[in-house]
Amino acid sequence: MSVTLSASSHGLRFTVQAPLWRSEFVISKANDLATLAVFTRRAINQEKTIPIKFGGEVNQLGLRRRNDGQVLAEFEHDGAMERIALSTLQLYELEILTQYALHRAFEPSSFAAGNPLPPETATAA
Repeated sequence: MSVTLSASSHGLRFTVQAPLWRSEFVISKANDLATLAVFTRRAINQEKTIPIKFGGEVNQLGLRRRNDGQVLAEFEHDGAMERIALSTLQLYELEILTQYALHRAFEPSSFAAGNPLPPETATAA
């Protein structure tokens, strides 16, 4: 399974390629981005976290921390679920891109004039 994470002014996009399916999971609401930012910061600091989920019935993305501190990303598409364990480096990448998307979500529209910046991309396997 491969997961590509990209950030833009429209939020975060997880592109997931599983053996039997391919799908995209988008987090674009400012409140959801803020929730994700808090979760990643707490997970990095080994603080208490609660499982979080984003998406609808067809595509759902979940993050949870196990008792041993390992963070799992769970991707569900049409009832099929794939899980991956995130490394500390991947958590830092997720935190940085979440902060970027969050700042862009609250950026004044007058400041965002001109050509948009190309999205930064990080890949987790």
